[in-house]
Amino acid sequence: MSKHTFTKSVRTLLLSGAALAAFAAAAAAQDSAPETVMVTGTRIERPEISSPSPIVTVNAADIQASGSTNLGEYLTRIPSLKGSLNDFDTSGYGSPTSSDGSSLGGLNLLNLRNLGYIRTLVLVDGHRTVSESTGSAAVDVNTIPITLIQRIDTDTSGDSAIYGADGVSGVVNFIMKHDLEGISSRAQIGTSEDGGGSKFLLAFSAGHNFDDGKGNLTVTLEGAYQEKLNFTQRSFTKVGGRSFFVTNPVEFASGVDDPTQPDFVPVKNAGYITSGYHGAIDVNFDGVPDFQGNGSVYNFGTDIGNASSIGGDGMPYAEDLQADFQPINRRRIAEVSGHYDFAD
Repeated sequence: MSKHTFTKSVRTLLLSGAALAAFAAAAAAQDSAPETVMVTGTRIERPEISSPSPIVTVNAADIQASGSTNLGEYLTRIPSLKGSLNDFDTSGYGSPTSSDGSSLGGLNLLNLRNLGYIRTLVLVDGHRTVSESTGSAAVDVNTIPITLIQRIDTDTSGDSAIYGADGVSGVVNFIMKHDLEGISSRAQIGTSEDGGGSKFLLAFSAGHNFDDGKGNLTVTLEGAYQEKLNFTQRSFTKVGGRSFFVTNPVEFASGVDDPTQPDFVPVKNAGYITSGYHGAIDVNFDGVPDFQGNGSVYNFGTDIGNASSIGGDGMPYAEDLQADFQPINRRRIAEVSGHYDFAD
């Protein structure tokens, strides 16, 4: 073999090896998936990051996916609205009153950062709406049709410079749908595994856009029903099912603080001696009952002080301190809305 032929063969072999190595590297690169995918740009609108102040946004899909038929109940999932008043807070035992003494029973009032519902401004499409609490601008969100909401923007910064003292703790702005075309309906039924507390929702909307989308007219009918769920319908809270820590009757009877005895003990049958299922009658005006309302002699049980006893005919703590976990709630909303854009 000549020197020229040998050199050409070596060169061909080297080129073939380099090509094979490049092909193997390319194949390996194709087989290995990238570990990180980074999005450097997007056209998706994000009002919560383009706004000069922090905004938490939930949209219609989020609300529907939650299965909730009650806006006040759903919005307490947002940390800044955790202190809001929902059906449980404004119904039954301990229902609060407004600053002027009027009842807040049945209202769902938003409370941003626990600064008070009177300091939380609720807007619909950026506009103020009618208040349901006497003496304040607090809005009952039960009056807003849940099926027409496009999104909810919660501005957690103080907006008193824009809206006045009503927006000290922030603003919750409900953005509604204004371009509905055709017919939209929704039916929903839900209940619990243990029974009771069922929820129903039926909504119907019809909308029409006209003049190349400049105008729209929408009619909505929405009805919701929430069944009552009482504490007696659950074994862990009904009378005899829930324990309360009360004064140790042994220490109370002796009047001595015994270090070998616990100061409090758990019992399931503690109650108030000043009332009972059948009433309580005090005939000698000494502050303690002598007879039940049906004429039977009143049994005090074991006295533990603070007008309380263990056992006896007194009103059980579990009966007196509990109410409905979920009260009855009926909502019927009829709304007609329209708009026309005369100019940009």
